[in-house]
Amino acid sequence: MENIARGILSQAEGFKKDGNDAFRKGDIEGAIGLYTSGLDSLPLNSSKEESARFTLLSSTLLSNRAMCRLKLTERASNGNASNGSSSNKRKQLQNECIDDCTLALQRLDSIRDGTASTNSVSESEKNGLRSKILYRRAKALSLSLPSLEMENDATMINEDEVESNLNAAAKDLLQLLSFDVNNREAASLLRKVRESHARLGGGMGRSRISRALDALRSAGASAVAVMADGNEINDVQSAMTRQPTPQEECLPHLRLLQACLAEEVASTAQEIGRRGGAPILLPIARDRQQCQHARIAALHILSACCSHDAFVVQYAMRESLPPQVLAQIVEEESALSNTGSCGNNATGSADIAVVTMALLIRLILHWDHRQVLSFFSPKIREDGTVEPNVANVDHNFPEVDPSSVCRVASAAFLWNCDKGDPESNADASTTNGNGSGDTRVPRAALDLLSAWTAADLDALDAASEACAGISSSSSSSSSSYVKASHHRITPEEIRQMKPRQVAAHRKREAEYRNANLQRAIRHTSMFCSKETGGLDHMLTCAARAKDHRLRREVGLQIGRLVSNLEEGDDVKKLVASALGCADWKVGSDKDGKSNLNKELHKLTIEELDGDDEEKDEVDKEEKTTEEDEEGKLPKKLLQTMKRGQLTASLLIGKPEVGTWALKCGWSNGNGVSELKDLISSNDPRAMSIASEIVSAASSVESSRPLLSALVEEGTLEDLLIHPDADVRSGAASCAAKIGLASKALSEDRGEVMGLLDVAIELLFDETEQGNDIAPAANENALSAMKKLPTSSNRFPETESTSMDRGIEVMAYLAAKTFVKEELASGYAPEGSPPGRKTALQRLVEIACAPNSGDAQMAYGLAGGFNLLSGL
Repeated sequence: MENIARGILSQAEGFKKDGNDAFRKGDIEGAIGLYTSGLDSLPLNSSKEESARFTLLSSTLLSNRAMCRLKLTERASNGNASNGSSSNKRKQLQNECIDDCTLALQRLDSIRDGTASTNSVSESEKNGLRSKILYRRAKALSLSLPSLEMENDATMINEDEVESNLNAAAKDLLQLLSFDVNNREAASLLRKVRESHARLGGGMGRSRISRALDALRSAGASAVAVMADGNEINDVQSAMTRQPTPQEECLPHLRLLQACLAEEVASTAQEIGRRGGAPILLPIARDRQQCQHARIAALHILSACCSHDAFVVQYAMRESLPPQVLAQIVEEESALSNTGSCGNNATGSADIAVVTMALLIRLILHWDHRQVLSFFSPKIREDGTVEPNVANVDHNFPEVDPSSVCRVASAAFLWNCDKGDPESNADASTTNGNGSGDTRVPRAALDLLSAWTAADLDALDAASEACAGISSSSSSSSSSYVKASHHRITPEEIRQMKPRQVAAHRKREAEYRNANLQRAIRHTSMFCSKETGGLDHMLTCAARAKDHRLRREVGLQIGRLVSNLEEGDDVKKLVASALGCADWKVGSDKDGKSNLNKELHKLTIEELDGDDEEKDEVDKEEKTTEEDEEGKLPKKLLQTMKRGQLTASLLIGKPEVGTWALKCGWSNGNGVSELKDLISSNDPRAMSIASEIVSAASSVESSRPLLSALVEEGTLEDLLIHPDADVRSGAASCAAKIGLASKALSEDRGEVMGLLDVAIELLFDETEQGNDIAPAANENALSAMKKLPTSSNRFPETESTSMDRGIEVMAYLAAKTFVKEELASGYAPEGSPPGRKTALQRLVEIACAPNSGDAQMAYGLAGGFNLLSGL
């Protein structure tokens, strides 16, 4: 077989050689015939060992035949263009050349994509051939450019066809130059294509993009003057008082631009930028007299253009796309969401606010990307020195205005999620059945903060993916953003480097981490400062949120922000005012230590189900506070909830500072007392925050003794029997973690299995509403769980939080060998409903759910499966 393959390959190589000779002699028709014979001699199907060689040769023959047809097309183009038969012949040759190039690229890409073996083909060999094919196809496409004679007769020009060919040629040349930056012929042809594109939009006719932008400009959409110095917009009032532009005048042109971007981003974005699109589109987005759909479309177009790096660098600088204007848009929409009356819209638009933040994130990410390039693009020589003056890296690229980012995030966290948006595009995944409304705006603000305070390469990549998610409804989802982690050195690259090169790379990695960490600390300190008020707005958002999932996401983000600060004292200074602490130094010396530090009590769940079940109804009514007519929380309870939420976040992000807050910082040492107030408030939001506190505190060894008072008084039981799954799951998680910290309980198999039953019930809690809880082998361990009501008066939107905590408890328990054995053998609590999956099947089901890797429970799932794999 190998000899046969060699014979076939040799025959095809002979046809190629003869074709090359004929081409050099000027016999182009003869060369085409020889290349075609070579293609016919190659088999369509072959073994993996032969496939790469045959495929590469096939691509080469197609490329050579395309070159011949390109030459014939050029000859026909130089003839009489008005001759119908000559024109048809030229068109046929041009199409045949383009088809050969397209097929050659497809076959070449089959080697790259792994559908053919790559054993005998190097990457440089493939790129060399790909460069030739892309150039030849772009050259063939450019032959459709109008001549001077044709320009005088517009009837001879099909504008749409010429424009399509221009865009396709530019796309091929941009792709070629992305890996062959020194190709002068390609760069020269790209300049000619762009010049022809500009001429097409000038005297003889205009492209679709040019016509659409001219129509928007003539409609008076550019009334807002953008100042180049980055100050506040001064003539907003003049823009607000001009005559409104009807929807039918602007929207169709905006839709056309979106369609062009959907077809191809890079060239369309560049043309929009060259024709001054940003100064036209931004005022449309800013103008409240425009219809909402037109404003959203304009923002989507800008966001899609800003996904292309070249557009951001050339056309999205501060003078043409100032962050201050974006901040004003979000602030106005947020104000309307709370007041509900201004202009033509009755309420603020969540769609406009979210897309505006997505656009701002694009700008932040591209600035970060330029910083990454400035660190990692310079090549390291073998002696360890770094080559200077890297092309395509602008070291003076302006950073997004920090004050604008703070304004946008603060306004978004004050968004009134309880009021609906009649024109919103929100679906069921962004709204909640209990009336908590559209929560996309504060969630987009969380993504904005993640991008702005990213401290490492992985955080930058996560922010980029989040941006793609919140702007997924835009006209194009493609982006030129290269993952920041791409710059990490790989083991293979290390083996190929000299020791000094490796050391130099490690050094600049450390320099980048330090520089980015310092930037993250500055941004965190600025946003969380009392002057900016960002932290207070986040806490207000968390306290008022009816969506428990949103509350937890905000709390986790606060934890991430404070974790950027390395020193605990710096965190204390930053949060002392928000905690109601008069002196952040309290508790830092021996004399200031709290007297709440008791020994950890031996805790079992039986103690949570104590004998004292009678409640003083009069006292409870005095402590319980009702919401006012607008759904606002009483001021005192709101303040307590905010301090409690901050304490929970500190316990997650900075455990030692969280312990200090619970012991000394929260209301000057009254934290435990106010925690009891939250539990006894009978407000589900306040009790959810209390549940989060006890769950987080039970994970920190130094905080566990502070919870002993809650256990002794039976206060924790109020959380365990609450009808809200989010509230009770946090308390159950606390009980499990404190119980496992007790050596006596952790060695009692029956008690541990009772905790396992609790965890399993939490895993199934959201899927079996209305079903009775399974009787457990350990009746005492689940006595509190049995008291849970089974009516439909539960909060389905919060059930995913109980599942999170069930997984968390399961991960703790899986450290026990006998627990792993029970789970592996298909354990299910005694009396489980018929047909219910086993605990392990349920874990696998959760792990296989869409986007489970991005969920908050992902870490617990990974840890649990890791422990189970060690059985």
